[in-house]
Amino acid sequence: MTRDEEVIYLAGKLHFVREYGGQNRGVWVNTIQKVTGNGDGDSWCASFVSLVLGIVFKGKSPVPRSASCDVILEHAKKEGWLTSTPSVGDVFLVLNSPTDAHHTGFVLAVL
Repeated sequence: MTRDEEVIYLAGKLHFVREYGGQNRGVWVNTIQKVTGNGDGDSWCASFVSLVLGIVFKGKSPVPRSASCDVILEHAKKEGWLTSTPSVGDVFLVLNSPTDAHHTGFVLAVL
């Protein structure tokens, strides 16, 4: 299995995670938030990406462990990874502007 396949497989295994008890809250959401040190109620998409990559890359993720989409964006810029034609398994970012990302996750399919 390639790393991209591992990313998609693991992310899929965590597909059951849902917010309960309020926005950005829930037993599993709170657990994922702990990976990056953010707290109850904080956004958790970047924490999810950090968790999955940390496991797949056995603690040596190519992306900094962070609860911040902007940290992932800046790292991707520095590494020259930004593209408008992603592949399955890539990390995606939803941008408000060229310097502000507000959501992240994994590309599951390219249409």
